[in-house]
Amino acid sequence: MAKTLRNGRARGEGRFVMLHHWMLTALAWRGLSPFAKCSVLAVWERFAGDNNGRIPLSRREAAAIIRCSEPTAWRALQEAVARGFLVCRQKGDYKLKPRHASEWELTALPVGNEPARKTFMRPASTENLEHGSTTFTRGSRRHPQNRPHG
Repeated sequence: MAKTLRNGRARGEGRFVMLHHWMLTALAWRGLSPFAKCSVLAVWERFAGDNNGRIPLSRREAAAIIRCSEPTAWRALQEAVARGFLVCRQKGDYKLKPRHASEWELTALPVGNEPARKTFMRPASTENLEHGSTTFTRGSRRHPQNRPHG
């Protein structure tokens, strides 16, 4: 049996990613493609508790984690940025010596002493985007109230 600390936690308890219910039920999260969700989780996996805003992840590493091509991984990261889940703080480049990966910020988490931005919770981040648009037009097949009654 593992020894416990004074706060009741087990010593040597592994790291984990905590996804809050309010984030999982957000329209922006539900509208993300599966690859974009995986890219957010890939960045979150590298979060160490104090490095938000400096989380390194290159498109090559993202492609290996998500198990897709590099262009697909890059599009997934860009979709997560467009929806407000990620911010690219510093773009990486293969041409620089030494090479460095892009550095990311998770907007659901605070950066230093600043509170979390949570830009994905704002309505502007969920409207008129390619996947899972929240706007409906009259006669849309996705809107059940616009179907003719017969």
